[in-house]
Amino acid sequence: MKKLLLAASLVVAMAPAVSAAQSAFDGTWKTDTSKITFSTKPTVLSFKDGMYDCKSCVTKTVVKTDGTDQKLEGNPYTDTLAVKIVDKNTVEMVSKKGGKETGRSKRVVSADGNSMVLEFKNTSPNNGEVTTGKTTFKRVDKDPAGTNAVSGSWLATKVENVSDNAQKVTYKATGDMMTMATVGGQSYSAKMDGADAPMKGNAGVSTVSVKLVGKNVLEEVDKRDGKVVSMSKMTIDASGKSAKVEWENKLAGTNGSYVMMKQ
Repeated sequence: MKKLLLAASLVVAMAPAVSAAQSAFDGTWKTDTSKITFSTKPTVLSFKDGMYDCKSCVTKTVVKTDGTDQKLEGNPYTDTLAVKIVDKNTVEMVSKKGGKETGRSKRVVSADGNSMVLEFKNTSPNNGEVTTGKTTFKRVDKDPAGTNAVSGSWLATKVENVSDNAQKVTYKATGDMMTMATVGGQSYSAKMDGADAPMKGNAGVSTVSVKLVGKNVLEEVDKRDGKVVSMSKMTIDASGKSAKVEWENKLAGTNGSYVMMKQ
C-alpha cells in the first residue's frame, strides 16, 4: 500500500513537468517559403524629379535619389535611407539606424517591365546577425510619370534563397508563460492570458500579449506605445509538426499567412 501511495504521489508531483514538456508549441519552427500567402495590397513606389516616394509605406518616406543618407522621421526601424539609381531598371537602397547599416537591397525590373526581383540583406541592430533572401514581384500598375522602371505598383509572388537563420523562431511554454525568441535577438516572455508584456529587440513593438484560444491555437497582439500595430494567430495541426500563421499589419492595412514546420 505504501508503495502504491508513493507511486501515486510521484505521478502527481511530476504532472506539471510532463504537461509543460508536451506543449505542442515547444521547439524551433522554420518557415516554409513555398507556403506563403501574400498580401493583396500592392507596394507602390515612385521615382521622378530626382526623388523617391514610397506611397505605400506607413511612415512618410520621400528622399533624394542621389545615393546619400537622407533623414527619415517617424520610422522606428530606420533613421536614414540612401537611394541610388543604378540604371533605368535598377535601384539600390541602404537603411541605417543609429548610424549603423540595418538593411541593403537591390530592385531589378525585367526587360519587359512586368516583374521585379528584390534582393535583400538585413543586419540585426541587436546582435549583428545577417539575413538574406530574394522576393519576386509582379507589376499590377505602371507609373506614367515615373522616371525608372521600378516606379509603379507591385505584388509579391515568391520568396526564395532566404538564409536559414531568417526563417526560424523558437517557442517554449512553461506553466502559464510563453517565451519566444529569434536568432536576430527579438524575444518576449508573456503570460498566456492576454496581458501585455515587454517585447525585447523590436524597435517598432513595445509590448506584446498572447492568449491560448484553443488547444493548439495562440493569438498574439503587438503594440507600440499602447496602439495595436499587428496581430497574428498560430494554429498547430493535428500532427504537431506543422503550424499556420495568419497575420495582419494594422498600420499598413496588409495581411497574409505562412506555414512553419517544427524542426
